[in-house]
Amino acid sequence: MQTMDNLLTIQYKEKVFTLKELMEDNNQFSKVLKFPKKRPHGSMSLVYDKGYAIADHKLDHLEKLISSGRFALTQAHRKLHKSPIEWSSGYVGQLWLRANYLNNAIVWYNSMIDYILQAVWFAFDFYSPITNAEDYEKELKKYLWQTISEIYKKHTSNENFTILYQRLLSYKSNTSVKTVNNWANTLKHKGTINYQELHVDRGIEIIFKDKFTYSTLDKDRVDLDYACEVLKDVHIELVGITNFLIDFMDVEGFLNKDENGVYHPMSQPKSAYKKFWIND
Repeated sequence: MQTMDNLLTIQYKEKVFTLKELMEDNNQFSKVLKFPKKRPHGSMSLVYDKGYAIADHKLDHLEKLISSGRFALTQAHRKLHKSPIEWSSGYVGQLWLRANYLNNAIVWYNSMIDYILQAVWFAFDFYSPITNAEDYEKELKKYLWQTISEIYKKHTSNENFTILYQRLLSYKSNTSVKTVNNWANTLKHKGTINYQELHVDRGIEIIFKDKFTYSTLDKDRVDLDYACEVLKDVHIELVGITNFLIDFMDVEGFLNKDENGVYHPMSQPKSAYKKFWIND
């Protein structure tokens, strides 16, 4: 027996989807976009380690960004949106909507490494003493990858620092991460990305004597579906490094949890819970 889901179809890039298949396509894509592991929710603001408290705050923001990026990415991947698209111009409205969701996802995913580096900067005491808001704002200008790399060169014999640095380097060196960074820079400086699906064929090619053509202006086109797959890879890498950092910080190691699951700050030396620290 044929159902309405089977009767209604959409052809997309040489493939015909039923509504049911479109829904399954969305579900399969979303399934791999996991969330970071849950962290202990003690009163971090009351914890004796100021750096860990700030780092925990950064991880909170990171988790919110991951949720926002994930939402935008799933919407960019979705082949069919019910609204607010009008069909008078055909499928181009759907492509335009998807492209805008994709632009948002690119910006969000590209910014997330900042929160990873900030969490590292404060958790492992790279920062100078902080006694007021001005001190804190100054530290937010110091956490750059180049700065951390220069500091690491002076501590290459520190095994735990090396483990952390190599994990960060692995993320920074990831091909998909680099690609998204390039797209984000394009959005920053040009305001748009040349998506293949939104390319308008002019029906004529003008070639100047010096071989300059309209095609020169349209180079570096990006396929929407390819971009979604790249961002999916970045999401997986990002959740991976976030989970690594949560484990590496070992918050459970210094929050004292009672029989009711409530965390109670208790003072103990850094060596009891922190794998390394730069400044005392």
